[in-house]
Amino acid sequence: MEKIKMRFGAKPENINSSVDLFYLESYALFGENAPALKKAGIMFDETADLKAVDDFLRKEYCAIQAEKYKKQANLSKRFSKRTFATFKIENDTQKSAYDKAREYAKNIKSHIETGTNILFVGKGHVGTGKTHLACAIANDVLEQGIPVKVLNVVALVDELKEFTQARKQELKTVKVLLIDDLGKENSTTWLCSEIYGIINARYENELPTIITTEGNLKDLEDNYKIEIDEKIVNKGKSMVSRLTESCFLAVLDCDDYRKKAGTKCD
Repeated sequence: MEKIKMRFGAKPENINSSVDLFYLESYALFGENAPALKKAGIMFDETADLKAVDDFLRKEYCAIQAEKYKKQANLSKRFSKRTFATFKIENDTQKSAYDKAREYAKNIKSHIETGTNILFVGKGHVGTGKTHLACAIANDVLEQGIPVKVLNVVALVDELKEFTQARKQELKTVKVLLIDDLGKENSTTWLCSEIYGIINARYENELPTIITTEGNLKDLEDNYKIEIDEKIVNKGKSMVSRLTESCFLAVLDCDDYRKKAGTKCD
């Protein structure tokens, strides 16, 4: 192991001569006795290809992170099966949304840098594939070793009441957040403030959010009108403005394909 370290795992401060030829940053991602390092050592002995060794270690680390983040993502058993491979395209509307979702997932690292969101809008239609495509993005991003959190508003009220400040902060700062069925809950002043706080924090920190909503954007705005000091304040308008300032918009206003035998889109 020490011999392998000197070849491609030595710490920069310990490289004192040309004898210590190589240092790979990816080596430092693993613990001392990680199986991946042993495999990397064998690969190096057989090929002397530093790039191949580096690529191997990064892929191994990505796989480890992916498994870790999948356990933390709050994806249900059903949602974890919603992938691009299992999505059934039945019409041009779904094809357009599918292409946007695939492109979004493929370029997620740049979207994390710019805080670009993606919104799946149903305009009153259900069973069209909104949740499926949102979860497909989440599953794809998790496979890339990037953390994702998932919230469904059906359980949002009870979940948020149980969340500690640390958990709420996590929703505001996680690399990618998916909020499913936003606007479907019965809004209260407290809930409006909580949801607005999450979305506003992500907006300020330029972090991407994946949103599905059954209605249209106007419906979303109207759902978050609250009364403060006997005045109606439209928090929804500010919320939608933040979500749409930098976003991909995918409209899925086609028929409910869950009603077709053997087809499950949402």
